[in-house]
Amino acid sequence: SFPSTMTVTSISSSSTSPDPNDIDSIIHQLGPCAQKYLQFDECMERESRNYSKCVKETKELKKCWDQLNERGLRNLQEEREMMMKVREMRKMEAQKEERE
Repeated sequence: SFPSTMTVTSISSSSTSPDPNDIDSIIHQLGPCAQKYLQFDECMERESRNYSKCVKETKELKKCWDQLNERGLRNLQEEREMMMKVREMRKMEAQKEERE
């Protein structure tokens, strides 16, 4: 299950890090699960953030994460921090669009 709240502890800002304002770069770092995340995010947008209508996409994303975790290819906390950062950036984008 997914936690209802997550905390971003840090996003490094070295020269090799993606631009923290470039959502596509951050999503790309999700690796094999990037496409599943995009499908999940599109569903949430389409369904006005009604999670209950995106159960299929959520399960597919979770399955991808679980498979990566089983193979030891990801650090769960870093992925959660990344997802929270993406959500924050999307929220900031929406607020910016509302102001324009």
